[in-house]
Amino acid sequence: MGRLRKRTRPIHDSDDENDKVTRDKINTLLDNEDIEDQTREVIHAIQEELQKAQEKTLQTKQQLYDIETRSRSRRRIEKKTDEDETVDTAGHRFAVMTQPWIKNPALLSLDPSETPKPTDKALIEEYREALPESVQERAKERIVGDIFLKAVSDIRSTLVNRMRTCKAHHIFPRRIAMAKTIDPDPDILKAFCGYNASTNKYDTFGPFILADGDGPLLSRIFVPDHLPKTLRLCLFGPNSVKPDGSGKSGGCKTYGVLWNVRKVTPGSMAWAAILCRYWASLDVGKDFTMIGKVTDINYYADFIKIRDIARRRWHMASFKAIVANWNKIIFGDRDDDDAPRPAQSREDYDELMREMEEDDEEPEVEDDLPGASLYVVKSFMPTNSLI
Repeated sequence: MGRLRKRTRPIHDSDDENDKVTRDKINTLLDNEDIEDQTREVIHAIQEELQKAQEKTLQTKQQLYDIETRSRSRRRIEKKTDEDETVDTAGHRFAVMTQPWIKNPALLSLDPSETPKPTDKALIEEYREALPESVQERAKERIVGDIFLKAVSDIRSTLVNRMRTCKAHHIFPRRIAMAKTIDPDPDILKAFCGYNASTNKYDTFGPFILADGDGPLLSRIFVPDHLPKTLRLCLFGPNSVKPDGSGKSGGCKTYGVLWNVRKVTPGSMAWAAILCRYWASLDVGKDFTMIGKVTDINYYADFIKIRDIARRRWHMASFKAIVANWNKIIFGDRDDDDAPRPAQSREDYDELMREMEEDDEEPEVEDDLPGASLYVVKSFMPTNSLI
């Protein structure tokens, strides 16, 4: 007990031995306590800011998640292979009408080199060249060829099967498209061209034959309103043009939607012209090829020439009005803010005709325009009137 009392005895001011050391220690402890309090306050403030930042981060992540979830619920995200991208690109090229008859990359008919060869032979040669020389001597071409022919056949079958879906476009074998739910109806097309079943005649022709006899006048090529109706039919399906139709495609995406077509182009206008011409010819019922199988009409050459006419006139004021009318007929009732919707009437057409004829210093007639083959059509397709 004596030791305990000695250790815990109070410190007096008169205690010289312990006075200075003890007060310094006490002051130091007091100073340290102030620093610790300040440190705790700083740490607490940092923790509060960190918590706020974490909460904001969580809110942002939740917002992003909600946006992605809504997007997924509205559309199905498909994984695309390189072949899919190629087919999509080909379809879009057709849609904007850079070329109407695009080479089908999925069919693997030719390699893309400057001196093309059949793809299977090109693959076999590339494979053999990659082999070591000692192996090349022993490898038999027939064995190597069989391996690659089977591989190419499998690839071709897969891709051609893919072409038969709404994913892409096949160039019109008897039908305008392969998916039945969005196929244009040939009877509708024939009606657009003015076909009269009772007389077996066309009441009106498209812009490919005119009464002048020297070839189509450029000022009249794109005026008939059955041309934009035909293009609308190809892009958005039969219901979009039937008088009693709803304008809907029954839930199936049409080519106009798949390819995001929002306005006409010179090529698409030319495409509608040669398509109407095809339906007014004896080639109808056969595959729609570059050269008519019955008439030998060069549809491809005509497409190029008519497209170039549209390109040359594209910025003329009178031609802009025709283009606006096409856009109105094709896209006018679709929910698209970018689609121009000016009103046009038959009287407007007559006025446009007068303006275009005044614009031309002399009548523009091209004998080689929808070609010498035009007169072949004229000879076997009777008409009651010519546009």
